[in-house]
Amino acid sequence: MKQLLKLLFKQPYSGVEEKNILKLFFDIEYYLKIYPDVFEADIDPLEHFCSFGCHEGRNPNLFFDTNFYLSNNQDVAKSKINPLLHFIKWGFHEGRSPHPKLDFSKFTLDQTGLSNPNIHLLHYIMSHTNILSDQIIIAEKKNKAACEKILTSRLAAEIDYNIKLFSDNNIQMELLTGIYFPSISKPTVSIIIPVYNHLNFTLQCLLSLKKNIHDVSYEIIIVDDNSTDDTSSIIQNIPGICYIRNESNLGFVHSCNKGTNKAKGTYIVTLNNDTIVLPGWLEEMIATFEKNTDVGLVGSMLLYPDGRLQEAGGIIW
Repeated sequence: MKQLLKLLFKQPYSGVEEKNILKLFFDIEYYLKIYPDVFEADIDPLEHFCSFGCHEGRNPNLFFDTNFYLSNNQDVAKSKINPLLHFIKWGFHEGRSPHPKLDFSKFTLDQTGLSNPNIHLLHYIMSHTNILSDQIIIAEKKNKAACEKILTSRLAAEIDYNIKLFSDNNIQMELLTGIYFPSISKPTVSIIIPVYNHLNFTLQCLLSLKKNIHDVSYEIIIVDDNSTDDTSSIIQNIPGICYIRNESNLGFVHSCNKGTNKAKGTYIVTLNNDTIVLPGWLEEMIATFEKNTDVGLVGSMLLYPDGRLQEAGGIIW
């Protein structure tokens, strides 16, 4: 935790370092939902916010109200510094609130409402954004036509955001100390993920699962096919994950079977560790079984990182 804070708040910052920090807190999908004109202009959302949006009172994510922050902090307004960057570097330490519905004067690194002692600012923010969800609903109604038009771009942005959020660096490892999954004795779904090295892919996959499963109880079973990187030391210490390590490399199919033997769910999902799931993915698959009694196997629509269709169904010969 201390290492993360030193990394976030060390001085001085270069332009590249500042943007890398802002990426952690900048929500591309949200920005495009609220401001469809940014998509129409074909401008990188983060670049737009840094160059124009932060000066126009546009919000970078659900929890940060730019106009509110500037109006309540005249010193920031006069300095012309990016208000989100100011909050990350100084504001939250000083108890300055980023939103009228969030009270950061009560924020402490040791008491964040979650059991993991290493929870930090980003997870604190994400755990409190549910009280702001009405903003998304209002924005979608207001910009319904525009949102429909940029649906593919939003999907691509969601993928791109998750890929950029966690890269092979110290920030990735520090942030992951706050990730956890619920322990459920009788889950509806068992998600089996065979892995062999590529820890960054596995972490991205887990983060997307955490973010995008809401209405279905589930367990996650990671079958480590004798990885030689840091997969074992990191994954087995994430609360709520059933971790299995093969003594030798067995391959994808055998690892899936091994995970299935441990599964407690009514349904089994096998997932590649380089997959990033999107909202509603699991609920839609379960609904297919519930609506059709003659269905025994369901596959998701697969998209390339740029939003193009890769696959939408399959045939068993």
